[in-house]
Amino acid sequence: MRRVTGYILIGIIAVGVIWLGWIFFGKINEEQKDPLDAVPQSAAVIIKLNDPLRTWNNLSNSNLMWDGLRTASPFDVIHSTGKKADSLIKADKKLAMLLTGSPLVISVHFQGSGNTGLIFTIAGDQSEEEMVELISGVVSASTPPVSRGFKDDKIWECLFGKNKFYLSVKNGFISLASSPGLSEEVVTHIDEGITFKELKGFTSVNNTAEPKADAAVYIHHATFNSLLQSFFLPKYKELFQQAHPYALFSEFDLHIFSGSF
Repeated sequence: MRRVTGYILIGIIAVGVIWLGWIFFGKINEEQKDPLDAVPQSAAVIIKLNDPLRTWNNLSNSNLMWDGLRTASPFDVIHSTGKKADSLIKADKKLAMLLTGSPLVISVHFQGSGNTGLIFTIAGDQSEEEMVELISGVVSASTPPVSRGFKDDKIWECLFGKNKFYLSVKNGFISLASSPGLSEEVVTHIDEGITFKELKGFTSVNNTAEPKADAAVYIHHATFNSLLQSFFLPKYKELFQQAHPYALFSEFDLHIFSGSF
């Protein structure tokens, strides 16, 4: 009888360990999701903010260099969007929790002569319905988001301050793109499942990123060249093209101080 009782106890403990392990490791897998994996490979510049709320406060409140940079596109869009988000975060705990302790990735994309597009990406387990409800109640209360179908997914147009953004929620990633075309690119990219980590040269520079830095800045030279050339006069474009290709990726650790980066 004692032996049978022992077997029963061992069985209960084993089931408990398996159950706790499933819950624990399931959460670990969710936490390990990297927003970089949702960024399309067309990105020319990728900025990964390890603590977006703290970094934004350092930038917006005391950084003299940022005051100069934000007069130019796309920094002006990032600043105006961040300023609007900051006021909303202070007013809504759900939005604050979404950006607390989770990296935020901002990617810059070449979109024709002199034009750039932006994508803001985070990883989160919020459903599409939860995000639309949050945006409707906090971000676009006067102008509710409007959806349209793309493949088997939906893309939501929403007003964020003075700027229109396009929301997509897919496979644990939440993205806000500055154009509908970029939002479609995000959806297609996630469907294909090919990430930056699979591109030659990215892993080696990614391994050099300092975890405690305010941000990691990645330059994807194959597309960064096109972005730069779009701002050059024709006589300089040929000279620049002769120097290409000169690298695959570069990575910079960004530390923010009151008067400098």
